Amino acid sequence: MDAHPIARLPTRGGLAAVSTVGGIRGLCRGGVGSRDPVDSGVLLKPRVRPSGIQSPFVATHTTIRLIRDGYLGGQEEQHGQQIYRVTEKRLREVFAAAIAEFRRIVGQDSVLVTAEQLAPYIKTMMPVPDADHTPSAALLATTVEQIQKIVGICNTYKVPIWMISTGRNFGYGSAAPAERGQVVLDLKRMNRILEVDPDLCFALVEAGVTYKQLYDYIQEHKYPLWLSCPAPSAIAGPTGNTLDRGVGYTPYGEHFLFACGMEVVLANGEVLRTGMGSLPKSNTWQVFKWGYGPYLDGIFTQSNYGIVTKFGFWLMPAPPAFKPFVIQYENEDDIVEIVETIRPLRISGVIPNAIVIAHALYEAPTKAKRSDYVTGPGAITDDAVRQIMKDHKLGVWNVYAALYGTQEQIDVNWKIVTDAFSKSGKAKILTEEEAGDDPAFQYRAALMRGDMTLKEFSLTTGAAAAPCGSHRSRRRAGARRSSRWP
Repeated sequence: MDAHPIARLPTRGGLAAVSTVGGIRGLCRGGVGSRDPVDSGVLLKPRVRPSGIQSPFVATHTTIRLIRDGYLGGQEEQHGQQIYRVTEKRLREVFAAAIAEFRRIVGQDSVLVTAEQLAPYIKTMMPVPDADHTPSAALLATTVEQIQKIVGICNTYKVPIWMISTGRNFGYGSAAPAERGQVVLDLKRMNRILEVDPDLCFALVEAGVTYKQLYDYIQEHKYPLWLSCPAPSAIAGPTGNTLDRGVGYTPYGEHFLFACGMEVVLANGEVLRTGMGSLPKSNTWQVFKWGYGPYLDGIFTQSNYGIVTKFGFWLMPAPPAFKPFVIQYENEDDIVEIVETIRPLRISGVIPNAIVIAHALYEAPTKAKRSDYVTGPGAITDDAVRQIMKDHKLGVWNVYAALYGTQEQIDVNWKIVTDAFSKSGKAKILTEEEAGDDPAFQYRAALMRGDMTLKEFSLTTGAAAAPCGSHRSRRRAGARRSSRWP
């Protein structure tokens, strides 16, 4: 096994990248005199890709490591284009051998290598060339045993691998790998709901389960349980979102806080179960998260230390009563008062969920078209913003939150909330009954009770903001830069 089996790569798209090639990040970027940051190796010249090399696995950082470690038979004194000429044929041979091994494990149809097959794994949702994140292959595994064997093959052939659960954890990442040429391990076929306990309020799922799949399961069985999901909700999944430390909008919105037990395939192929899952025949794996000794779950979030194949987490009991509301402010400078008022209410738990502070231009796409107020590119004028607010009953700031519990609890906390926001006389407070069928309010209320909605994607056509899963304050100077609102 390689001396540095886990490459230090950033995470994207849910599950972390485990690489059997150590120290590959940044290798061909420093120019003459650059060296492998892990240990001494080939002296490198700037990264140059000669014409005629089309395969994405050619001319990657991995190439240099393979040369240095003797897998490709390259000569260390040769640099730049000479390296690629010496190694291209051998690299293709090594890669073909790895692909053959992968096919032996998961089957011919579960190893994707053509451009058409890899198209879903290229889009990055970032303003960078897709070619920078083109995978060399994608593997569709269905069992833990297959993943163990895949990791073994990657160790043998020095293949860097990048994991995704659903690949649709938008706002955090997509299905594209971090580095050009990595092999994507797609776990979407590992989508079994293993257990949902309505009494102890937990779920145990495989990595590929989506929020919509789990939501439908809970509804079908009429369990009195609520999910907490990010804005992409239906198409994202709890495993990937939590491992990227994503959030939702219910009182259980800090998702990693409510994680309880993981099954992880490590880079050497061993299987680790965290917490009480390490004990034989344990019946408390999803109940008591700590287990014995050090708590390990955190090292598998936003990291590349393992492939999470099973994931346990707590579910929120459906509350007897639920009261969503919005508080509107008319002036930009009111953001200071909003934050100062919210802080003690959130810290004390009077408002228990993630609060959203949305600018008028972030909410406007639920109700209006940009072309009704401005034509051509460029910022929307102050007058147009004011007209949008008037026409569609929006504040310049719209603060969404909710109360949960018994009606008695809600009544007490509602008085505390309304007293706090009424002190200055600037706030306009609207309940669900007062908001009626307002589409912006209905969308936010759905998120705050864990329902499935994809409305956020229409919002991002009108606001220059990163969507999906984080509660954020929007300054108008940023929001108004958008010219993409239809």
